[in-house]
Amino acid sequence: NSNDTNGYRNNVNRIIDGRSAISEVGEFVLVIQEFIPQLLSFSEEVVDLLVERNANSHQIFMASRQLMLAQRIENNMNRVLTGGEGAAAAADRFGRDASRFGSVLEGMLKGSRELRLDEFKDEVVRSKLREVAMLFSSVSDHVEAILELSPDLFDVKTAADRVEKQGAAL
Repeated sequence: NSNDTNGYRNNVNRIIDGRSAISEVGEFVLVIQEFIPQLLSFSEEVVDLLVERNANSHQIFMASRQLMLAQRIENNMNRVLTGGEGAAAAADRFGRDASRFGSVLEGMLKGSRELRLDEFKDEVVRSKLREVAMLFSSVSDHVEAILELSPDLFDVKTAADRVEKQGAAL
């Protein structure tokens, strides 16, 4: 019937229109996947330096949490890309974790009353934190770009699922 054919055509057009969003997100993801291992490595070095220098336990805890956040950023990014049921929730967590990582990083460099963090004074630690900050700045820009494009991705994924179902019927 012509309604089925029109629906099918609309979904195919939605997929074609979404190609550039998919391609852009693919590039952003590659950058993040390239940077996350380095971000984890530098963050781990910060924790090791703090332990070595007998920093207070809250500072060590907050620095250790950064490792978990970086890992979750990567995991949720992958969930967003897979699409499906949990993709929107994963996109939300992805954005929140990235924001939290940035806040804690800034708190370690500048101090934060809210996070109960004093500015880290040790120059070796600060130098490593600046390396983390440079990497994270790039990751953060790419996270924002992915979040802006994720509604387009969800539309394309939905359209693709419908085309797959309709194709068999047609």
